Amino acid sequence: MNVKELEKMRHEILVQILDDLTEEFFAANLSEKEKEEDVEVLRVIFDDMGYETGLDAMGEYAFLPIHTTEDEVQYFSSAIIIADTIEKQNLPKLYEAMSILNFYMQCGAYCIDKDKQVLAYKLTTPLPIGLSKEDLYQQVNICMGNSVAVTDQYCDLILRVNEGSLDIPDMLNELGIYEENS
Repeated sequence: MNVKELEKMRHEILVQILDDLTEEFFAANLSEKEKEEDVEVLRVIFDDMGYETGLDAMGEYAFLPIHTTEDEVQYFSSAIIIADTIEKQNLPKLYEAMSILNFYMQCGAYCIDKDKQVLAYKLTTPLPIGLSKEDLYQQVNICMGNSVAVTDQYCDLILRVNEGSLDIPDMLNELGIYEENS
């Protein structure tokens, strides 16, 4: 399979997932490539994320560009934006909270953009490049499900730290991780 054929297959998978999501009443769209080197981004609005917050979050999913099919892997990127406002006075605590969560989480990482305005969970997954269309579709669904599950599990904690309503010792306590000097 050449690069063009793989890109076509990946596009068809994103379109199928878009159709699946809209059938399930999710608000979703697929960006169009403006330039050849651009990637298509599947954007999804998730409502009621987290156990306490009922958060509306924006998921962004894309295959990263490939230049040759001689590589053994391709990458699928997931990003779920959980806040577009960061309380600047809470940044030190937020950095510490993200660092601790990132250490204990199964996969992916919480991060902040360079302008310190967007708080997101990101997960990029390597997938074999030689998968059939059906197998790649299944793997992409698993990747998306993992990003939603991990975000759902921890977003309440990280958002409460961002708001200033949760401090680090209490976050550790809620996670079942206790400070040695407490």
